[in-house]
Amino acid sequence: MRRVWLALSIALSGIPALAATYPCEPTAEVRKAIDEAPNLFDFTKPLEDRLRPIRTLAGKYPRDIFVQMRYQDRFRRNTQLYDEFDRAFAMYRAAPRDPVNCFLEARLTASFDAVKAEAMLMELIASDPSFPWPHLAVAELTDRPGFRDAQKAEPHLRAFLEACPASIEGYVMLRTVEDPQLIADGSKKLRALLEPRVDVASLPYWKPLWDLELRAVAKGAEDPVRQRIARDAAAIEKLPPIRTRDWYDTLGYAAQLTKDDAIAKWRDAAVQREYPDSEWAAQAARTQWAAVHPRPERGAKAEDVAAYRAAANAWSDELARRFPNDFNVILDRWQAIDSTGKTWSLEQRLAAEDAVAALLRRSPDAGSFNPPLPVAIADHNTRWRTRLDGVLALLRQGLKQTELEAKYGRWRRCLASSIAACLRTRTRSRYGGPTWW
Repeated sequence: MRRVWLALSIALSGIPALAATYPCEPTAEVRKAIDEAPNLFDFTKPLEDRLRPIRTLAGKYPRDIFVQMRYQDRFRRNTQLYDEFDRAFAMYRAAPRDPVNCFLEARLTASFDAVKAEAMLMELIASDPSFPWPHLAVAELTDRPGFRDAQKAEPHLRAFLEACPASIEGYVMLRTVEDPQLIADGSKKLRALLEPRVDVASLPYWKPLWDLELRAVAKGAEDPVRQRIARDAAAIEKLPPIRTRDWYDTLGYAAQLTKDDAIAKWRDAAVQREYPDSEWAAQAARTQWAAVHPRPERGAKAEDVAAYRAAANAWSDELARRFPNDFNVILDRWQAIDSTGKTWSLEQRLAAEDAVAALLRRSPDAGSFNPPLPVAIADHNTRWRTRLDGVLALLRQGLKQTELEAKYGRWRRCLASSIAACLRTRTRSRYGGPTWW
């Protein structure tokens, strides 16, 4: 494990450096434990079963930055998982003066309050310029739509990479910068780190590397980069097929960048052979069907639109039979109720409703709904004039759920007020009146 001993005078803070020791890379023991954590995105398994191992690891290593960041990454983009946020914050706030805990709290706070998180991170940088990880976290704040700011990200990434030149995480975040030299140097260093280790743990980092390398060359000079990407894909294909999003998406991205359909075809054949019941097999089936059945263009004849909808509904039924637990199939059918619900029988609509409700009970991280799913179900059942005895209970459930989720999602507070108003209206008029969402 590389540890850094810094004595920097960082212009960002204007404060003389303090001597401190912080890790840039995990120990071999921690790396192995992290790599063995279950696949987060296998929504056929309950969230608790997928989250418990990394949560247990976080309890075992409460001050290990790498364990804690991986733990956070399992849930921090799902602010509806308020109970997991509560657990993590309680752990970090148990030692509020510990710089590592302060960093981890700030990083998690960024999930719902970027302004507060940045202030916390800048305070850490000012108090201890030798701590590299707050610099990376500030750069991460700019890696969001609408918040890109290369001038903010670049000095922080330079500071982090000076401290941790062998840290892959820092080079990945170079997607937030515009400095050509930083991009060119970073792409070379990231390739040097990745090429010797084509393994499961490296899969999330190949796409950022390829993007950097393409940005580093002049327009019209991309062919050598694409040839390298093709060689990388060939090396990845030598790994056993892995039932993870990183494996599937990385090969798909290589096919896209190299314009080589053979890579995607090899991947899809491997999925059908090794994991015929997986979400990737379902994705391949959807892609193949869409290629043969293009969606009617705007202005198409009514009979052509009707024919397409009938074919799409039949195909949706077939997918549901073949992949009954696939979250994309379930969510697609749920969304189709709104867009083409009139062409579905009541039995089909209720089956789709029951499937998505079961999915969210099992895996609440599979999707975030606005309005909350219980509210949407209540709305549908009211319009369909079915299961009316459960409508008020669903509204109350949706209100309670929204109030809890509002703790780490500010927009949900307004939503809670809206649901409460709807609940009062429904209580007075039972099931009559116009739909309220």
